[in-house]
Amino acid sequence: MKALLLLLLLCLHSHAATIFFDVFNSQTVTTTQELSEIKLEVTLTQSLNSVDVLIVNVSTAPTPTITQIAFDDDIDLITAQPIIFDNQYTRFEINNKTKVPGANTVAFNTDYGWKSIPPTISSGVGVGEYVIISIDAVTISEIEEAIEGNNFRIAMHVQAIGEANQSAALISTFRILPEPSSLMLLGIGGVVCLLRRKRV
Repeated sequence: MKALLLLLLLCLHSHAATIFFDVFNSQTVTTTQELSEIKLEVTLTQSLNSVDVLIVNVSTAPTPTITQIAFDDDIDLITAQPIIFDNQYTRFEINNKTKVPGANTVAFNTDYGWKSIPPTISSGVGVGEYVIISIDAVTISEIEEAIEGNNFRIAMHVQAIGEANQSAALISTFRILPEPSSLMLLGIGGVVCLLRRKRV
């Protein structure tokens, strides 16, 4: 419930940046269609003295699941371990040591990371689900600038892709600033869907 309230506050905030992702390690995924069906949306919003990172799995296929999230902070922008807020379907734990698969190919170093606990797929961020990561003592402008300068990157490991249960790793590429009204409508719609799902 706490994560749901945070999600609503994020959606009502007037300033946000949406980050998009490119695949850098597809491992056994052999079709471009399966890769194109993986869609992850990360929205940054300012919340007092912290930045909240809303990660939503909006994949068009039914099974892709986020099982690992990592931050590569080359300029030491983050000064303390960020806090992750699960929703009722996800369970993540801190894991700052395990690299995202294929990370060496893009020189990605995990400074802060989280992995879903066993059973890994069931505890991960499935389609239509989300987690929120709160970063203290930073501003959204600082993170935006670091992302644009390639000094702060986010990577995720996605599993359960297609019928063969394949996996892929994705990394942040660029961001856009949506209209506040559009973000609000999308967010409120998401909250309504989550509330309906909870009642089922």
